[in-house]
Amino acid sequence: MKKNIGKSDMFIRALVGVALLLNIIQLKTGIVGSAVLIALAGVLFYSAYSGYCPLYTLLKTDTCSGECPTIPDKSQTAAH
Repeated sequence: MKKNIGKSDMFIRALVGVALLLNIIQLKTGIVGSAVLIALAGVLFYSAYSGYCPLYTLLKTDTCSGECPTIPDKSQTAAH
Protein backbone atom coordinates (compact mmCIF):
# COMPACT_ATOMS: atom_id res chain seq x y z
CA MET A 1 0.00 0.00 0.00
CA LYS A 2 1.29 3.40 -0.95
CA LYS A 3 0.78 6.12 1.62
CA ASN A 4 -1.67 8.74 0.41
CA ILE A 5 -2.38 10.70 3.62
CA GLY A 6 -0.20 13.62 4.66
CA LYS A 7 0.78 14.58 8.20
CA SER A 8 -1.88 17.26 8.62
CA ASP A 9 -4.56 14.87 7.31
CA MET A 10 -3.37 12.21 9.79
CA PHE A 11 -3.60 14.69 12.64
CA ILE A 12 -7.12 15.77 11.66
CA ARG A 13 -8.28 12.14 11.36
CA ALA A 14 -6.92 11.37 14.84
CA LEU A 15 -8.67 14.43 16.29
CA VAL A 16 -11.98 13.51 14.66
CA GLY A 17 -11.59 9.97 16.02
CA VAL A 18 -11.12 11.33 19.53
CA ALA A 19 -14.14 13.61 19.06
CA LEU A 20 -16.28 10.64 18.01
CA LEU A 21 -15.24 8.71 21.11
CA LEU A 22 -15.99 11.70 23.33
CA ASN A 23 -19.44 11.98 21.76
CA ILE A 24 -20.27 8.54 23.14
CA ILE A 25 -19.89 9.93 26.66
CA GLN A 26 -21.45 13.32 25.95
CA LEU A 27 -24.49 12.21 23.94
CA LYS A 28 -25.21 8.86 25.64
CA THR A 29 -25.94 7.29 22.27
CA GLY A 30 -26.95 3.82 23.42
CA ILE A 31 -25.58 0.47 22.30
CA VAL A 32 -26.08 0.82 18.53
CA GLY A 33 -24.95 4.44 18.39
CA SER A 34 -21.90 3.67 20.50
CA ALA A 35 -20.97 0.75 18.24
CA VAL A 36 -21.25 2.93 15.14
CA LEU A 37 -19.16 5.72 16.68
CA ILE A 38 -16.51 3.26 17.88
CA ALA A 39 -16.32 1.68 14.42
CA LEU A 40 -15.96 5.07 12.72
CA ALA A 41 -13.33 6.18 15.22
CA GLY A 42 -11.44 2.91 14.67
CA VAL A 43 -11.40 3.43 10.90
CA LEU A 44 -10.12 6.97 11.34
CA PHE A 45 -7.44 5.92 13.82
CA TYR A 46 -6.28 3.08 11.56
CA SER A 47 -6.05 5.31 8.50
CA ALA A 48 -4.21 7.96 10.52
CA TYR A 49 -1.77 5.34 11.81
CA SER A 50 -1.19 3.56 8.50
CA GLY A 51 -1.18 6.67 6.31
CA TYR A 52 -3.39 4.95 3.75
CA CYS A 53 -7.01 5.66 2.81
CA PRO A 54 -8.76 3.33 0.34
CA LEU A 55 -11.32 6.04 -0.46
CA TYR A 56 -8.48 8.37 -1.50
CA THR A 57 -7.24 5.62 -3.81
CA LEU A 58 -10.66 5.34 -5.46
CA LEU A 59 -10.85 9.12 -5.82
CA LYS A 60 -7.21 9.31 -7.00
CA THR A 61 -6.44 11.82 -4.24
CA ASP A 62 -3.12 12.20 -2.47
CA THR A 63 -2.52 14.61 0.42
CA CYS A 64 1.11 13.61 0.97
CA SER A 65 2.44 16.36 -1.32
CA GLY A 66 5.91 14.83 -1.47
CA GLU A 67 6.34 14.26 2.28
CA CYS A 68 5.55 10.53 2.24
CA PRO A 69 8.18 7.94 1.41
CA THR A 70 7.51 6.11 -1.81
CA ILE A 71 7.67 2.34 -2.01
CA PRO A 72 8.86 1.06 -5.39
CA ASP A 73 6.24 -0.87 -7.32
CA LYS A 74 7.43 -4.45 -7.86
CA SER A 75 5.40 -4.86 -11.05
CA GLN A 76 7.41 -2.16 -12.84
CA THR A 77 10.86 -3.45 -11.95
CA ALA A 78 12.68 -5.52 -14.55
CA ALA A 79 13.09 -9.22 -13.84
CA HIS A 80 16.67 -10.48 -13.99
